[in-house]
Amino acid sequence: LDTKKIIYLYPNRETFCKDLGKTNTPEWMVAHWDGIGNVSMVSPQNPGTFHTHNSILKIFELNIAKLILSPNKTTPHWLTFGITAYETAYNKNNSKKNVPHWQDLNDIYNPNFFTSATLFVEFIYMRWGRKKALELAQDYCNFKKILGISYDEFQEQCTKWAQKIISDKDAPYGSSQLNM
Repeated sequence: LDTKKIIYLYPNRETFCKDLGKTNTPEWMVAHWDGIGNVSMVSPQNPGTFHTHNSILKIFELNIAKLILSPNKTTPHWLTFGITAYETAYNKNNSKKNVPHWQDLNDIYNPNFFTSATLFVEFIYMRWGRKKALELAQDYCNFKKILGISYDEFQEQCTKWAQKIISDKDAPYGSSQLNM
């Protein structure tokens, strides 16, 4: 970490949404990343109607991992979330249910955002490894230099890989074969 980070813990979802100035948010939204490293979250004691005590604790773990990763402002949210979700196995039960779409990554309120981000990051881990994924998170502007391919090539290869592994829904999380 390069600076102090703050975690705001709210007693319930209503107070969380009101304080953040967010209305009409999906019931599943219980955490907010402010883009500079501070996190706002709902207490696990009052998880709302969508989550459980344990799922809120898992989201807390995920957000602590995001704080440690400390991406810079050029790092897209999908990459930060995808790395932390992959590292904490947050999305392990959902990551291979549907073929992800790149447009899902444009809106963090899209429920498919999380599964798509996790699966795309799994591709990075399988093809280039953890070290390159973390390097990319710290220096996203050098995408092509770090991965050796353009972003368009990355999207094409990742989509083909994702379509192939989706058909093997029973494969263990993190063990997808990279046969291209």
